[in-house]
Amino acid sequence: MPASAGSRLVHAPDGATIEVVAANGSGCPVHTAQAWFKEEKDAFVVTYSAYLAQSGDSSPLPDARKNCQVRLKVNVPPGFTYAVTKANYTGWAQLQNGASATHRGFYYFQGIRAARKTTFELAGPFEDDWYFTDTTPPHQVVWRPCGEDRDLWLDTELRVNQGTSDPAVVNFIAADSLSDGPQTFYNLIWKECK
Repeated sequence: MPASAGSRLVHAPDGATIEVVAANGSGCPVHTAQAWFKEEKDAFVVTYSAYLAQSGDSSPLPDARKNCQVRLKVNVPPGFTYAVTKANYTGWAQLQNGASATHRGFYYFQGIRAARKTTFELAGPFEDDWYFTDTTPPHQVVWRPCGEDRDLWLDTELRVNQGTSDPAVVNFIAADSLSDGPQTFYNLIWKECK
């Protein structure tokens, strides 16, 4: 959905702000998701402080799948619009041999059916940070409609499959963000509305 025919990319406008309007889901209890712009406002960071899926040992069955839906309000000065071009998902996982984990993510503007959806897999043995990047092809980029106040929704899911691993050992995947650890962020481009 183009901002307008012939409009060109510009630097982020002064006065653009971002805030979490709501966060819902088993992976992001109230006040555990935050968002802020990077310095040049060509990307924004999303952090979670309680987002972990695990299975094995005495873990309750529902803990093997966690999800989070974050609703962001990006306040854009009149005459500008933006689009998300890349999602950079990060976290930490510990998986025994025979276990696996899945990260699913998608994002969309309120009321617009087009959504960018991705699924990434990890297979054990694995014990490290993980990084998944989803780049939207230029012809599939979806712009927020000019002059319309539509929120941006970010949906993610973490899932662990115990598989053939030792059921007495815990396997987990986390998207928690430590102060010195990896952070999930989304790249933006901006245009003038004409």
